Amino acid sequence: MLTREKIQLAYLYFIHKPHKAGTPLRLIVSSVNIPTTGISKFLYKLIQPIFDNYARSTTTINEVDLIQRLEANKIHGYVEDIFFTVNDSLESVDQTLDEANSFHPNIKLVRQISRSIPFLDLFIENSKGALKTSVHHKEAAEPYVVPFGSHNSGHVFRNTVDAAITRIVCYSTTLAQFEEKIRQMTLMFLYNEYVFGIHSCFSFFCM
Repeated sequence: MLTREKIQLAYLYFIHKPHKAGTPLRLIVSSVNIPTTGISKFLYKLIQPIFDNYARSTTTINEVDLIQRLEANKIHGYVEDIFFTVNDSLESVDQTLDEANSFHPNIKLVRQISRSIPFLDLFIENSKGALKTSVHHKEAAEPYVVPFGSHNSGHVFRNTVDAAITRIVCYSTTLAQFEEKIRQMTLMFLYNEYVFGIHSCFSFFCM
């Protein structure tokens, strides 16, 4: 429970987007311990059941949620992104998207139709009618995680490694994809000076 001593004002900070042209800034507002935190939690409890009832079936929460829904051939949304698989012809898909673009002049869908596509941190591929998934890495993304030499608690480094391994396990459809991502991830952690024990962490999954 917030007290007068713990309450803080919200503050704004910026993070660079080096993978985009012009290196724009991502605006982030930290709202931890602000006076309206209790109100927002109360509203969340009121609105969440309504969302679950009307929008949850077509909304993607995260990559694992998307993988579990892929076979249903339904439309899934995440913030401003929409993803769906379909067995219809390209002409039928184009017609549907054209109709969607005519709903409102300020809402325009940019289409990307392919046998393979990145969505969130997931790479999805249609391989002879079977959907395969693996971890997606943006081409411009640097091989960077929390440096091992930084002044952080030990659990921060352990959680960073565990999260990376868990993501590979959950996202990889085939053993070949899994082994390739494990190799890439091992090199990334070595690049960030994760020397002690990193080989044993990843070797455990590659035995």
